[in-house]
Amino acid sequence: MGEVAVACASGYMEFHDVIPDWRDTLAELVSWYTDILKRQSFVRSSPD
Repeated sequence: MGEVAVACASGYMEFHDVIPDWRDTLAELVSWYTDILKRQSFVRSSPD
């Protein structure tokens, strides 16, 4: 459940540009976030 919460928060942060250039400073989070977005559950539930 925690992973889902972190992924959703990361998506919100990215969409609303809460922390500009967060992808440049949080490399480990970006790597994890990129991987989790490839899961079927995230692919199927992604907003269009």
